[in-house]
Amino acid sequence: MSAERFLAGFAVSIAICGCQFTTVNLDYCSNINGDAFCESRRGGSTSYYCLLGTDACVAWVKERRDIDASFDGCIEERPPDDCYSPCGGGGAWEVGAECSLGDEMSGSESGQVGDEMSSSKSGEDGEVVTIGGTHADTADSSDLGIFCGDGSIDGGEDCDGTDLKGASCVSRGFDAGELSCGDDCAFDESGCISFGCGNDIVEGDEVCDGSDLAGIDCMALGHSSGVLSCASDCSTYDTSGCCGDGVVGANEDCDGLNLGGHTCAAVDSTYSGDGLACASDCTWDTSGCCGDGTVGVGELCDGDLIVNGVTCETLGFAGGNLACDGCVAVDTTNCDSSYCDGIELEEGELCDGNLFGGATCESLGFHSGDLQCVNCTEYDTSGCAICGNGVVEGSEECDEQDLSEATCTTLDPLLGGDLACQADCTYDTSACVAFSGDCCSANGTPGCDNFSCTAEVCSAVTECCVDEWDPLCVGFATSVRMCLCGLGGGE
Repeated sequence: MSAERFLAGFAVSIAICGCQFTTVNLDYCSNINGDAFCESRRGGSTSYYCLLGTDACVAWVKERRDIDASFDGCIEERPPDDCYSPCGGGGAWEVGAECSLGDEMSGSESGQVGDEMSSSKSGEDGEVVTIGGTHADTADSSDLGIFCGDGSIDGGEDCDGTDLKGASCVSRGFDAGELSCGDDCAFDESGCISFGCGNDIVEGDEVCDGSDLAGIDCMALGHSSGVLSCASDCSTYDTSGCCGDGVVGANEDCDGLNLGGHTCAAVDSTYSGDGLACASDCTWDTSGCCGDGTVGVGELCDGDLIVNGVTCETLGFAGGNLACDGCVAVDTTNCDSSYCDGIELEEGELCDGNLFGGATCESLGFHSGDLQCVNCTEYDTSGCAICGNGVVEGSEECDEQDLSEATCTTLDPLLGGDLACQADCTYDTSACVAFSGDCCSANGTPGCDNFSCTAEVCSAVTECCVDEWDPLCVGFATSVRMCLCGLGGGE
């Protein structure tokens, strides 16, 4: 800053102050060469800053320390920009300004300036204003400076204290929040909030946002398992990582019926068949694949595992090793074919065809019946009978009261009477009698001598062929043409 600029600054000050006479205090840093003055006066390792000598700036420093008439404006704390005068010359700090005053205002030249201003301006009004140091009588000197923190927005300030000049987070382009003013009188937007997709907070009409899924997971959306994520536009959930949506996700082998074109052999080269499926957790279910060592649905065997205890022996062979053939059949190539051939009883055989080694139903505790052989390893006694247990079994005709629904008439159409069972489980026909007597009159015996008439009447009234042919039976006979009773025939 040149001396001419310095003097011009004083001219402005005089105009602002209403043409008052001004005395320049040459012991105040901002009236000389600012920080350079402080450095030359104070020296040492501590840095000093030059305070602009306006009322507002002096008031600012008075809030922080006590000063007296000897105060030269040099302080250890950097003042606010509008109170900082690094170059002196009565001016505040300007961005990009370079100090060029140097020694022009020091020594005799500084004194000359001071003497010039005091001599030319003194005595004209009688009121003196001292710039810098402790101020005496002043008029409107507060207009000479701008102070951040005085609660009033001045100059280039965005705000000052609580005075935000009507601004808010919304007016500053945010969605919500609380705007405040910083210590440098610039807006502090740290309390403002933007409802933007991608900040991991569900806001506004967002369904989800990044890691914030609003408490929802794959199971809540009807899937069996998996990892739910949020769509990039926060408008919906991304279920591609969920098991059960039919889409094979990054961490899934398959999903539902979607096998991605895989087969048993594609999953494992040792497998075969078309039984590959997808498990509920979207991993491969190879239980239906032939070769996995597990007998799956539709398989009879798999590897060395054969279901239902099937062996060479159970299939009628003497022994040997049964093998699995394509998981759907057994291979008996290595089974001993001489076993259970029905020709002779061999070692290990209990029976063979009709060869029982002397065993019979009777030798096994039954009264009668026909013994059978099962796989040469066990007897089949379902054809054997125990007479006297009340159940017709095997070759029994009857057993106690169980006549197998037989009657004298079912044994012989010309017989009537009561059929019974003997102790050896054969029929007792001693109470059966032959039909005789007149069909058109009560004859006192079961049935009558006309077979056709007897059969027709007894089919309606059984007692007519069991007990006796009584008037009731005759009544039926008169209505049956083949009996010829009352129709001009009969005996």
